[in-house]
Amino acid sequence: MSWSGAAEVIGSGCDALDWSPIGSAASHSQLAGVVAGLVFAAIIVIVERPSATARPTEALTMFLAGFFTFALDSFLFAVIAGDRTCARAWTETMIGAGLLGYGAVSLFVGIAWLLYERGLGDTVPFRVTRVIVYALVIIEVAQLNATARDYLRDIRPAGDGAWLDGLLTVGLVIGLAVIAGHAVLAARLCGWARRSVGVSAYVAIGYALASALAFGLLTVVPASYWSTEADPVSYVSVTLGSIVLPSFVVIIQLLALPHRNTGP
Repeated sequence: MSWSGAAEVIGSGCDALDWSPIGSAASHSQLAGVVAGLVFAAIIVIVERPSATARPTEALTMFLAGFFTFALDSFLFAVIAGDRTCARAWTETMIGAGLLGYGAVSLFVGIAWLLYERGLGDTVPFRVTRVIVYALVIIEVAQLNATARDYLRDIRPAGDGAWLDGLLTVGLVIGLAVIAGHAVLAARLCGWARRSVGVSAYVAIGYALASALAFGLLTVVPASYWSTEADPVSYVSVTLGSIVLPSFVVIIQLLALPHRNTGP
């Protein structure tokens, strides 16, 4: 689709596209809100019923970061659901998608720490939780890459910025290689896990705040901006930012993932 034809489509609703970010935003908002409520309940239980033999500090830290992310993401997707300018909603969705993926990873990293701190580091549930974390990180990195390609297909003028596709492919290969490398070297890197929890939480909070700021700036841009020819600076920066930042943040979560040999 040429930009002259696409401008009429994405300058208003997304009904003519294969997939509508506006149509899916409400369900994403509900999902993030429900999970945020569940995480909040878990935080209350951990705080009110501490173990006599363990201090679930790391688990609580990850749950707090995840709760903040899910709650913020629920609000962002609610805003997207009310948008009527497709290009802007698509761009906002790129920001919200990364936050949703991070929240899922932080939740299971927190569960892994909760099991470990309860003395269950050598059990099947602990090992299954670690596998789930790796699976979620792979899904997050791959899905963000696929979403970015869909975004470019609808936003980018035909024939422009073809180098971005190659860059996305290279980034995906590097991301998957890093994940595989951590899986192989997990036993050697386990000493970093406990000290990485606080770092990963602060990095995630910074990422969430940066996302909220970027989202706010997008909402004040008038609709007329999105109905004219796409600005390369806009779609290039949004594409790279929505891939690099969340991928970096979720991969950091792997450093905070406990191993059965993590130690006290």
